[in-house]
Amino acid sequence: MSAGYRLGIDIGGTFTDVVLLSEDTGLIETLKVLTTPADVARGFLEAVDRVLAGARLGPASLRHVVHGTTVATNAIIENNIARTALVVTRGFRDLLEIARQTRPDLYDLFCDKPAPLAPRDLCFEVTERIDADGTVLAPLAEEEVAPVAEAIRSRGVESIAVCFLHTSGESPRCWPSNVPVCRCPRPAMSFRSFASTSGAARRSSTRQSAPS
Repeated sequence: MSAGYRLGIDIGGTFTDVVLLSEDTGLIETLKVLTTPADVARGFLEAVDRVLAGARLGPASLRHVVHGTTVATNAIIENNIARTALVVTRGFRDLLEIARQTRPDLYDLFCDKPAPLAPRDLCFEVTERIDADGTVLAPLAEEEVAPVAEAIRSRGVESIAVCFLHTSGESPRCWPSNVPVCRCPRPAMSFRSFASTSGAARRSSTRQSAPS
């Protein structure tokens, strides 16, 4: 059997790094190319092509490819994110503000917390409720959705995160057609709802920065 290789690629804000590892010999090849922010796939493919050419290998030699990126993390740190609206189950508008009630200083009422990725004036509630086992306690109030969609449309929103409690179901389809909508792909397997909601907000706010 011919030698197998593993490929690891990390797309950073400035450079895209690649490591090629031979499973048989442990030989490692490394390469660094410039990241291409307008289309990070170009830098990704250039790195793959160059490291394989340098090792005189073809794509069929690869058994595993692992990919990571800090593009979205950099976008959040630099506040280079989309103007994001959050739509949640009624009663949960302040979920991102409250978070897990953690503060840098527990007894300092005036400490500065990181700004939420969806500001409070762009957080909207609609009536609906599903419990933890999937039982519908209150169906979605369709008549509330259109006014929320209109408010979002009028405020220059660039991305929408929809995160209803205990559900990964389809979101309403009346959102502005020119604005990407990100819903929770599935309820997070963690205590309470902050993880799911903040994850949806992160994904939504960085859609313009992160590779798809």
